[in-house]
Amino acid sequence: QYIVEGSIRDRMLTVSLIDTENGQCMWNGRSALPGHDDLATLDSVLTGITVTLGFRIDQNEQQRALHKAQSDLSVRELIWRGRWHLSRLTRDDATAARACFEEALLREPNSPEALIQMCWVQLWALWATRGAEEEIRDVRKLAQRAIIADYEDARGHMLAGIAEIWLRQPLRAESLLRRAIDLNPSLVMAHAQLGSALHLKGDHNGAIVALQTAIRLSPNDPDLFYTYAELAM
Repeated sequence: QYIVEGSIRDRMLTVSLIDTENGQCMWNGRSALPGHDDLATLDSVLTGITVTLGFRIDQNEQQRALHKAQSDLSVRELIWRGRWHLSRLTRDDATAARACFEEALLREPNSPEALIQMCWVQLWALWATRGAEEEIRDVRKLAQRAIIADYEDARGHMLAGIAEIWLRQPLRAESLLRRAIDLNPSLVMAHAQLGSALHLKGDHNGAIVALQTAIRLSPNDPDLFYTYAELAM
């Protein structure tokens, strides 16, 4: 559904993201390339571009699902619509998101994406209400189901890591979050949550580096309020 086009000229990388459904250019960006021997900087540039592409596609798919009748939505589209509701961070939208994910799981009980998104909506509810320890353990079980459903999806490991932070288990959390980052270096929230785990462990310098990495990778991320608050702490 999407095409990424790019060119290099005078050590400048230009990248465009095209929606093949309507031919629209959704995003165009330029990045200066480092020297041939500076592979770390090159990796950082490419990871940043990956984050931006993922964010743009994510937003576009949410809007696409939003403009279809609820009864016509596929499992995939139910998940996209639920994600749109979840991103609005209101109580009513959280309820609507949960309904979308529950319907998706009813149709496909072992869908990794539906499990991951249901885990997200439960985590947001717990974060907003400061839920009980038993509820956090239930979320951890759901995250573990997501890992089993698709071990290569970094988000399952990240969500399990968040649950371990809330259970005051920073070493377990760090291990899970580092695994998530190994699987997907452009998973911004995994870097931010690693910062939280390291802060809880007492590694404050490591926490600052992880949180600053999250900000650098996605300077306009919708969850920056969390990352900046952790950095302030």
